[in-house]
Amino acid sequence: MIDLQQELKNFSPIDLDSLVEENANLPDNVKDSVALYNSALENLRTGSEDIAVIELKKAVAINPDFYEAMNLLGLCYSFMKENEKASEMFERVIKAEPNSIRALKYLNALNQKDLDASTAKEKRRAAQKAKKVKPVAKPSILPSGTDLPSRTEEKKKNPRFEIVKMVTAFVAGVIVTAIIAMPFFRSMSGELSELRQKEKERENIVPVETPNPYKEKYENLNKDYEKLQEQFALANKEIDYYKNVALLYSIDGLASSKKYEEAADLLVELKQVQFREPEKEKFDRLYEQVIPQALSIAYNEGNRLFNNGRYQEAVDKLSKIPVYTDDWRNMDAALYLLGKSYAALNDRENARASFQAVIERYPDSQYATWSKGRMRELEQSQ
Repeated sequence: MIDLQQELKNFSPIDLDSLVEENANLPDNVKDSVALYNSALENLRTGSEDIAVIELKKAVAINPDFYEAMNLLGLCYSFMKENEKASEMFERVIKAEPNSIRALKYLNALNQKDLDASTAKEKRRAAQKAKKVKPVAKPSILPSGTDLPSRTEEKKKNPRFEIVKMVTAFVAGVIVTAIIAMPFFRSMSGELSELRQKEKERENIVPVETPNPYKEKYENLNKDYEKLQEQFALANKEIDYYKNVALLYSIDGLASSKKYEEAADLLVELKQVQFREPEKEKFDRLYEQVIPQALSIAYNEGNRLFNNGRYQEAVDKLSKIPVYTDDWRNMDAALYLLGKSYAALNDRENARASFQAVIERYPDSQYATWSKGRMRELEQSQ
């Protein structure tokens, strides 16, 4: 079973403006298909699957190489129980991109769902058929109207005769059985002797290992499975990389709009990503452009909030500064102001930590002297 809402988390809108900036000659059909795809994603997240299907069909029609839209359209068909159409979409993606792990996963899930439904249907048919079969009464071998005499009545007629007859039959059976079985027991005795002899001979024979024809097949299948696992892991890693690239382009848009603080928050999340060229160059350029602006904004805004008595908001702003960088020309002032904000909130532990950081990292700064005084005030007020 493919969960549409769960799988939507793996699909992200495409930044059309960034695409146009990167490629000024982008064809109109590609632009239109991306716009339809983004609109379909929004409709799917709000529960308008029918509208999303129409938009995705248009997107695929005008841009037949838009495989991400095909995957999403296949998911919609699966959600609407149109499994044949869903399979067709996934197969088109796999045929065009043999390494498309996502389409292959969806197609396998769809096939498994059909198999389970077929098996359940077959079981229901067998159960219904079994219910229809009724037991057939055994026909009587006596003529119609004939009454079967009771065994109790016969015994009452001549009980001694019946007892003698039973004993005689039993004794005769024992005698006949003994006569018939005698040659058999003699034969068995000889066969047992032969079996013991053969068993002794087998004990002296070195067993020969019989080759298992399935062992090699299993080993080959296991190797293929391990390769597929590696390919799947690489594919997921590549998907994560391009998600980060898309985020990088959205940061570029925020920087162009002078939303430096928002851009800096996102850049910090991407610091551990190992970008390849030319994305690495773009990240470095954005970091040098955005972070200094964001530092100044955060400090000035934190100072304003502190002076207005909005201490918690001041803490929220000022605590971003050490996250953005650990080396800034006004870092001593920022840490001192952060310590004052914590102290105003009566958060002594964080206040001491901020003042102590100023004293240790900037011992020659005037803020270090003021931080020592603040530390004494905290100790005296306990």
